[in-house]
Parts: sequence; C-alpha cells; structure tokens
Amino acid sequence: MLIGSNHSSDTLRLKEFLARNGQPHSYLDVEVDPDVQTVLDQFEIPIADIQVLICRGTVALRNPSNPEVAACLGLNAGIDPADVSDVVVVGAGPSGLAAAVYGAAGGLKVLVLEKNAPGGQAGSSSRIENYLGFPMGISGEELSNRAFVRAEKFGAHIAIAQSAIGLKSKLPPYTVELEGGRSVRGQTVIIAAGSRYRRLDLPNLSQLEGVGVYYGATQVEATVCREEEVGVVGGGNSAGQAAVFLAGTAKHVYLVVRGPCLAKTMSRYLISRIEANPRITLMVLGHNRSA
Repeated sequence: MLIGSNHSSDTLRLKEFLARNGQPHSYLDVEVDPDVQTVLDQFEIPIADIQVLICRGTVALRNPSNPEVAACLGLNAGIDPADVSDVVVVGAGPSGLAAAVYGAAGGLKVLVLEKNAPGGQAGSSSRIENYLGFPMGISGEELSNRAFVRAEKFGAHIAIAQSAIGLKSKLPPYTVELEGGRSVRGQTVIIAAGSRYRRLDLPNLSQLEGVGVYYGATQVEATVCREEEVGVVGGGNSAGQAAVFLAGTAKHVYLVVRGPCLAKTMSRYLISRIEANPRITLMVLGHNRSA
C-alpha cells in the first residue's frame, strides 16, 4: 500500500516504480481518502512522514528510494561480487533485454543491471504500432514484460534498481561499479543505457517535474491528468502516441510542435488520428488549428 499525494513528485516516482515493475498495490491519497489516518495510526506514522509504502503489510518505509523498495519487495536475488558473469548488460530497455535473451539462450551467464524498471523509454509508451511481429500494436509495458519474462526463462539474472556508475580494469574480467559502493564483474560488458529525455530550457523547471511536468504518458500520468487540459511538447511518434492516449481521459490535449510540420517527424497513421480527434489541438510554431 502506498500513501502519498498527487501533488508530490516522490509519490509519482513510487507509483511509476511499482507499476512498471508489475507490483500490484493500493493507493491512498492523504488529501482525499478518509481511511488514511486509520492506517497511519496503525503503523504510528506522523503525517509529516508521507510518502509511506507499507511493504508486505508489515513494514512501513518512509519516503523510500527505489533500491529500498526493490529490496523490501524481494525484486532482486542477492548479487555476489565474487561471481564473474559471461556478460553484464547495463540497461534493461529493448536492446538490453534482447541482448539478455540471446546471450542466455546461448548458454551464457548473463547479469542485467537496470536503474529503474525494465523497458526503458519504450516501456513508458502507451502504444507501439511499428514494432515487428505485432500487427495490432502493443503497449510498451506489455512488450517490456514479455521480453523480461523471456530473458528470465533462459536464465538471465535481472537486477532492478541497480545503477552502474563506473567501469574498471582494461582487461577482462571487467568490474562494473554500482551506486552504493558495490560492484559486479563480467567477461564482457554491453552498455545499453538508452536515451535521456530532452528538457525544455525553462526557469525553475525542476520544481515542476513530477508535479505538473512529466516525461511519459502511462496510466499513472493519465490518472493524474484526468479531466485536465494537457500540453504535449514534441513532434515525433512518442509525442503523437501520448497525445492520442491522453485524449481518452483528459479534458483537452494541445500538441505543441516546434518544427515546421508533423510530416517530417511523425508516421502518417498517427497524423491522421490526431487530425481526426476533436479533443486534440495541434499547435505548430505558434500557429494553432483544431485537429
């Protein structure tokens, strides 16, 4: 059970971490739910300690980090620093998981290190329709889950909330340093760290991240933005998918494109959906029109 506030970036962080790692949970909002105080009294938690995660119904974690949540939920088997893997993969996005599947299927001992949750940027996509093998499309979360299960089926060890921060030694076995002072070793290291979101050059942006400014369009963000007016900035397929997805629950969606048009950066099928949706307004270089 997670107790928090929709106006807190840490609450959003914990929601996303639990959801993207397939951890079912209930949520109580301190500003809305009448049963919050009863739960807080049961665990002797003052309101000042929010956010709180009640782990396994017995342990109250006060504003925990992602690694603390992963440890409490038993997401990771212990990593033995004395072990030497055949392959250490840094990052569990589509590329990292594919490397894990192929390596483990070939009989190699594979360890995957993932800072947050399997799937990477693709895992936060509401819908992927141009991925080979899925004619009806697939959500990023489902695609990530399938790849994760496949990798584990072949014996890959996937460590969640383990952040790689450095690489030592010039000859194998290589040592990958982890946040927190630990390390792992591997004969081969594959770096599949993925992409980083571009951030708008706006003053005080960091103060709004997670409490009004988001870098994904999953069910978590859709719930927070329900019946609100939403702006999506971008002209690529990810922005188009986000606009179409959020239009299903938001009051209205404004798609802000800083380029000259969508045709150069977005698939035609997405442009057609945006143009046909009365709840999306397309805004290009300051000139807007209702789609």
